[in-house]
Amino acid sequence: MARRKSEGHCLKLEGSQTVFEAAELQRRLIEFLGTPPPWRVDVTQVEYMDTSCAQLLLAARLQSDAERPFEVIGLSPDLDRHLTRINCVL
Repeated sequence: MARRKSEGHCLKLEGSQTVFEAAELQRRLIEFLGTPPPWRVDVTQVEYMDTSCAQLLLAARLQSDAERPFEVIGLSPDLDRHLTRINCVL
């Protein structure tokens, strides 16, 4: 299972983020979004992400606004290409 930890206002994700980790990611995002903004999710160490986890990050981003910014940082070129291929731009 991928390890997740929050540091300040940055939630770091690691390993594979798939349907098998989605419930835990959802729980962690809800907890994380309960902290004061701005919010950043660091995916530098993510090896693979499927649509279930990408949708959770997209849903969190869609809840943000100018006063409550949400940002996904650290997308590798491979992960960015994969997410673009599944029509999910974070």
